[in-house]
Formats: sequence, structure tokens, C-alpha cells
Amino acid sequence: MSFLIREAKETDAYDMASVLVRTWQSAYRGIIPDSYLAKLSIDDRAKRLLKEFDEYRDTSFYYVAELDGKIIGCMLLSKCREEGKSNAGEVIAMYLFKEFWDCGYGRNMMEHSLGVFRRMGFEEAVIWVLEENVRARRFYEKFGFTFDGSRIIQDRGKPVSVIRYSGSIGCRII
Repeated sequence: MSFLIREAKETDAYDMASVLVRTWQSAYRGIIPDSYLAKLSIDDRAKRLLKEFDEYRDTSFYYVAELDGKIIGCMLLSKCREEGKSNAGEVIAMYLFKEFWDCGYGRNMMEHSLGVFRRMGFEEAVIWVLEENVRARRFYEKFGFTFDGSRIIQDRGKPVSVIRYSGSIGCRII
């Protein structure tokens, strides 16, 4: 089996959208209402990705994770979008099909993300995560990320709490 992380191309938009939508529907079940998750559209998300590729070309970096040439995950990285975090990178999105969880691919994706941030000269990384998403929080904590006190409420069919985790770029999995 051949695993590869590479920069995404516009031709990857549909496959990336499939990862994003299907992963939301599995990872957020029980956190976000089923009615909200059922309305997510791969076609709509692919169109939005194509717009984002163009609009954020200079500030965001899109990657896909492939297994034997098939896209199984994706990542969106950026300079942190928040005031006061000029020396931080942000993992805006990192998703992997559920059938590939607990196989080490997510760890590889996070290590790749931190490597990108190191090459960009950042000292810190931030990640916003649904507070109720205990599985993701445990994953980030393995890399040394901790809840830093920042919280926002978003409407995802109901109000949900999204919390910010931050950590040193030098974080390593335990």
C-alpha cells in the first residue's frame, strides 16, 4: 500500500468535497443534528472549494492524502486568521474517511501539517474543534495541543461550541 500527501489540484475538488461531507456526516453524528448533516451536498461543497482555491490561493494551502492513488483525506492549512496570532499557522480542516481512522494516516497528516508550518517559520499552530468532538480533541492532545480558553458558538442546526486548541510547532505525538 502506498500512502502519499500532496498538494491538491483543482481537479481534486470533488474528491475533497466527498471527504469533507462524508466525514462530517460520520464524525459529527450525535453532535450536529442529523437533519443538518443530511443537507450537506458534495456537489455544493466542490463548487465552494473551487471558489476557495482561487480566492485564497496566496494564503491557504490545500493537501490531499492518497492511498494507492485514491484520495482518502484532505487538509486545509493557513496562516492563522486571528488577531494576535501572527506567528501561528492554522489547521482549518483535516479530515479522513472513517474507514481509515486509527490506521496512522491522521498522524501522518498532522505531522505533515506541522512540517509545513515549521517551513513557513511559525512557532505555534491552532485548531478549532467542536467541544463535543472528544475523539478529535484526544487526537490533538496527543500532539501536545491544549484548549487555550478561546470559544465561539456556531449555528450548525443548533448552537454548538467550538473551542481553540493551540500548541507548539515542535509538538510530537506521545
